[in-house]
Amino acid sequence: MEQNSTEFYSYLFQEEDGVIAVYFKTKTDTAYRVFFYPLYDTFDSVDTKSVLSNVGFFFGFTKLEPDEDKKEPFDFRVRNTVLLIINDFFEEKGIDKVLVFNYDAEDGKKLKRFSCFDYWYTSSKMKTYFKKFDEEIITTDDTGMKIDVDYLSLIIESDNPQGERLLAEFQSLKEDFIKHK
Repeated sequence: MEQNSTEFYSYLFQEEDGVIAVYFKTKTDTAYRVFFYPLYDTFDSVDTKSVLSNVGFFFGFTKLEPDEDKKEPFDFRVRNTVLLIINDFFEEKGIDKVLVFNYDAEDGKKLKRFSCFDYWYTSSKMKTYFKKFDEEIITTDDTGMKIDVDYLSLIIESDNPQGERLLAEFQSLKEDFIKHK
């Protein structure tokens, strides 16, 4: 499905080896990829018999080469596009699906990414239809000194009939994520 408007960028859903990928380009010709991996393919520690494993997707988005490090001014259409893609994903896959978002840590900007996406979510209509649960995963050294913090979010439709169970399983995932980091 392709979308086009002045409020967001044109994008196209594609399926690549079981992964749902969505591509779009900005007005500065920066290419983005939004992706949805089945959760059981992403976290080995997720029990394959759990509801979360069967309905969960690992979600994320990134700039593509050669623009990964390209600095750009704020562009509301990037936000609108990513949020609309999430909405379209749920419309296509159903209200029983959930998204898990682990903010990329490779360049030391995970807190910035978490804060940015949280702002996108809270300043949008998305919060009317979806719930977002956030977790901080604190890693300590042998002395108990905090050495790192990771951020993990669960995005779930407000009407998801398995909501409480999925949230409980997400809490278990948080603990497993810490152990397998």
